[in-house]
Amino acid sequence: MSAESQAPPLEGAALTEALTVAMTVAPGLYSRNLFFDLHRRPEVRAARRRSALLRGALRHLERAADPALTARGDGLFELTYRLPDVDFRRQVTLSELEVACLRYLLARTERAPLGEAPEGDDPRARVEAAIARLGPPPAARASR
Repeated sequence: MSAESQAPPLEGAALTEALTVAMTVAPGLYSRNLFFDLHRRPEVRAARRRSALLRGALRHLERAADPALTARGDGLFELTYRLPDVDFRRQVTLSELEVACLRYLLARTERAPLGEAPEGDDPRARVEAAIARLGPPPAARASR
């Protein structure tokens, strides 16, 4: 029995969070045109919305003024920033994994408007672990 068949399939919030990260890092990986039936599931629709929100925040953070990330105390974070050139202010509630995803993607652009990750927290490792929980990439599953 392979390790893949022993791992329980992700469901609910765990699936949504893992797919959110995957769809943020590689937006075309779970294309709605190729995986139409998958996108009918509520968890996948929620992940698609969250990944769009994260990609939008990522674009904004590249030119944002006064970005601030505040821990709420319930495991969630509040991200606030403003875009002064268009008089726009945004506040977004994020999970720890979503913050790690933003930090990972911002580090690739050599910017760190959210500050460095806390000591011992590796955003890249967290993002890779979340994506790994989804199993093989869709193309690998389709070729079986």
